[in-house]
Amino acid sequence: EVLVILEGIVVASLFDRNLEFLKEITLSSGFVLITFDGGHGLKVLKDTKLLEVKQGPYNDQTDKIRF
Repeated sequence: EVLVILEGIVVASLFDRNLEFLKEITLSSGFVLITFDGGHGLKVLKDTKLLEVKQGPYNDQTDKIRF
């Protein structure tokens, strides 16, 4: 998955494949986050526009785990 921050500020929480917390990073306009494995969460700190790209096909009922 790829996230491109177009405007604003978000904090991304990153987790390993066992969903154990790894770290938090602050992303602002121009930053790109690429995730290959594990999970992530986003907290918006300032009005934000972002572009999210997922490898498809994507089924939101089976391809996402909420934790």
